[in-house]
Amino acid sequence: MRETIPAAHGHIPHAYAHFKEVFSEEGAARLPSHQAWDCAIDLLPNASPPWGRVYPLSLPEAKAMEDYIEAALAVGHIWPSTSPVAAGFFFVGKKDGGLRPCIDYRGLNTITISYPYPLPLVPAALEQLRGARFFMMLDLRSTYNLVRIHKGDEWKTAFHTTHGHYEYRVMPFSLTNAPVVFQALINGVFQDLLG
Repeated sequence: MRETIPAAHGHIPHAYAHFKEVFSEEGAARLPSHQAWDCAIDLLPNASPPWGRVYPLSLPEAKAMEDYIEAALAVGHIWPSTSPVAAGFFFVGKKDGGLRPCIDYRGLNTITISYPYPLPLVPAALEQLRGARFFMMLDLRSTYNLVRIHKGDEWKTAFHTTHGHYEYRVMPFSLTNAPVVFQALINGVFQDLLG
């Protein structure tokens, strides 16, 4: 039987005790520091993000929005904004019946310069697994929120609700370059292991 140390949920084997901070829920909720992989939002010349509409919310959505804003402010993922631009805030339903907050960045995305970073092709990735006997799975909490918005670009992520105007300090899920920024981060972390 393996010896373990107590953790918030379950136990961590002693061999991995020096990694206990990466399993911390408090650590996962913290505002990450600025890094080389921060998400810059470069705009086309002479372009300015639009002022989007405020979407009407049902009573359950309004409550969920208040909870989301309160939690995001508490951990520093967003802050109040005075940006001259704003995208709309709304919800989509999740399979489990919950609500997923969404920001309508379509206007911003159309004027954002796309990064030419290659995303992996699923067939090629599966081919690399042929003959493998051991596999590893990672489940990262709020993955894109592990990446900061580049200093000075936060105003471009501004969004508004019926209760206020805010901007992101971490990378939200609906930015056009979010997948490639996160893929570059993952490739950098695992560069010694990638074939």
